Amino acid sequence: MFEQIHGNIQQLNSKLDAVMQEIKQVKEEKIILLEKLAVQEKRISMLEREVRKKNIVIKGIKDNEQENEKETQDKVNTVIQKTGINFNITEELDEARRIGKYNEGKTRPIMIKLMKESTKMNILKNAKTLKGTDIWIDEDYPKEVQEERRRLIPYMKEARNKGYKALIKYDKLIINNETYTTKDLEKDEEHENGETSDKSGQKRTVNERSPEKETEQEEESQDEVEEDNIEIRAPQKLEIEEIINKLGKKIGFANQSYSTKFPVEIDEVIYEID
Repeated sequence: MFEQIHGNIQQLNSKLDAVMQEIKQVKEEKIILLEKLAVQEKRISMLEREVRKKNIVIKGIKDNEQENEKETQDKVNTVIQKTGINFNITEELDEARRIGKYNEGKTRPIMIKLMKESTKMNILKNAKTLKGTDIWIDEDYPKEVQEERRRLIPYMKEARNKGYKALIKYDKLIINNETYTTKDLEKDEEHENGETSDKSGQKRTVNERSPEKETEQEEESQDEVEEDNIEIRAPQKLEIEEIINKLGKKIGFANQSYSTKFPVEIDEVIYEID
C-alpha cells in the first residue's frame, strides 16, 4: 500500500512540475506579446503623425449650422491671408472641414489639410500675427497628444514663472534644454509632497533633476509594471492524514481512517511534495 501511495505522490509531483512549466511558458509568451504590442503601438503612432504632418487646426472662426464646404474654405483663406503669407487656396489647400457636430453657442474648429508641409510651417510661424483676436492656429495633434499637452501647460507656466526657459514640443515639455514628460514632473511633485530631499538636504527643483538617473529609475519602474500578474505559489504543505485519506480512497480504502503516526519512510515521502 505504501508503494502505491509513494507512486501516487510522485504522479502528483509530476503533474505539479508540468503545471509550473506551463505557467512559465505563459509568462514568456506574455512578455513576447507585450513587446510586439509596444512595437505596433509605436508604428501606429508614427504613421498617424506622418498622416497629420501637413495638417493644421484653426479655432475661433465663427460657425454656422448651414455652412457649406465653400464657405468654410473662404473663411480659412481669409484668416490665412491675415497672417501675411502668400497663400494660393486652389494650389495649396487640399481640404478644409469643420470637426464635430454643430452646437449652438460653440465654435467648431476647422481641420485644414495642406498640400505641402512647408506651407504649414509658414502659417504656424506667422500665426502670432493673430494675437489679440479670438482666432488661433495650432497643429493637428492626435487626441492623446492633445491631452498630454493640456496636462503639461500648468508645468510650463510654473517653470516660466520661476524664470526658466520652457516650451511644449509635441508631447514633451522642454525646460532649460532638458526634456520632461508628465510622468517625470509628477514624480518630482511626489518627491516634494513627501519632503524628499537630495544629499544636501534641499528638495530638487525641476531643472536640478538628473535625466540620466531618472531614466534609469523609469526603466526600473517600467520593469516592475510589466511584471506578470500571474501568481505562482509554492504548493502548501498538506497534513499527512489528509493526503493519506485521499490516496486511500483512490486505492480502495475509502472507509478507513488513517493516523499521522506512520513509519519514518512515509514522512519522508510526504515531504517530497513540500
